[in-house]
Amino acid sequence: MRLTRWICGLTVAAASGCSSSLTAPPNGLPVRVSLVAFSNDGLPSVAAAGDSVAVVAANPNNPCASHPTVVAGLHSGSLIMTLSTAIATRPCPVLAIPTALSVTVHDVPSGTRAARLVLRTVNAGKTEESTLASTTITLP
Repeated sequence: MRLTRWICGLTVAAASGCSSSLTAPPNGLPVRVSLVAFSNDGLPSVAAAGDSVAVVAANPNNPCASHPTVVAGLHSGSLIMTLSTAIATRPCPVLAIPTALSVTVHDVPSGTRAARLVLRTVNAGKTEESTLASTTITLP
C-alpha cells in the first residue's frame, strides 16, 4: 500500500512538471497596468528602453471581467507579464467601451530575451491563458 501511494505521488509530481501552462505567474518585477484610449493602429506595440519595457495591446473587452491585476517576472530567461482577471457570475453590462491596455515593467535586467504579455482569465473555476503580445526585446 505504501509503495502504491509513493508511486501515485511520484506520477502526479512528474506529470505536473510536464505542463506547458504556467501554474503561477512569475512575479518580482515592478509593473503597472492602465487603460488607454483605443486605437487599432499598430497594436500590439512593445517598446524597450533603459531598464523598462512598455506594452500596449487591445483589451479583450469582456464586460463581465474584473479590472485586470498584473504581475511580471522572469521565467526560463523570458520576461512574462501576466494580466489576471475573473469573469463575474453577476449580471454585467452589455456594451463594452473599446480600450487598450498599457503595461509597463521596470527593473528588467539587461540583455536580449523573449517578452510575452499573457491574459489569464478565471471563469467558473477554470483558468485560461492567451497571449496578447509576444516579441524579442533588447535592453542595454
